[in-house]
Amino acid sequence: MVFRSVVNYEFIFVRIFLIYNALFFILFVRDDNKLTVF
Repeated sequence: MVFRSVVNYEFIFVRIFLIYNALFFILFVRDDNKLTVF
């Protein structure tokens, strides 16, 4: 039970980290190259 809760917490943290990286990358590309990713 404890191991599963720790793995679930790390999985949520990794997803949040990837989402923030994606947002910063999109802002960086739009500011430098004037490109729209979406």
